[in-house]
Amino acid sequence: MKENKLVWNNDKLKIINDRDKFTLKYNENVILIGKNSKMMDALNHNSKYFIVGYIEIGFLTLCITLFLTLRIFSTLEKLFINIHQGDTPFTLENTNFIRKIACFMIVATLLSNISGVIVSKLLNTDSISGWELFDLIQILFLFSMIYIFKYGYQLQLESSGIMYTSKKE
Repeated sequence: MKENKLVWNNDKLKIINDRDKFTLKYNENVILIGKNSKMMDALNHNSKYFIVGYIEIGFLTLCITLFLTLRIFSTLEKLFINIHQGDTPFTLENTNFIRKIACFMIVATLLSNISGVIVSKLLNTDSISGWELFDLIQILFLFSMIYIFKYGYQLQLESSGIMYTSKKE
């Protein structure tokens, strides 16, 4: 804090935050001047408990989303290992892996939208995040892959039965 101004500084980049504006400078050249009235209004017109509560809820949703992302990658790793080591990718275990990934993606998408609503409520603005059509398409694609893998598994069972009965004859 210098002269009632928040100043972040390194050798080349400076961010100077005044009451109603912030300035971004690089090598003393002004890059950006912006207004931060919504952030200041949110800080000035809300209680500290309200702000801290929203920040904690936002942080909690972020932590849960990161946990779900780790679970998605862990399940993907198991799926790829199983596909690589198995005779066929069409197993019930792989179908269950894909189902888990789809469910984790649904929850992560919901949580990211909830955290966006929390931030928009805190800043008293329109919603920052919205439902992305691409997220919905990805999740629906994964559910279609579940049906494809189940069908492949059924075909494999039927063809195994035909092969074994023809060998016995």
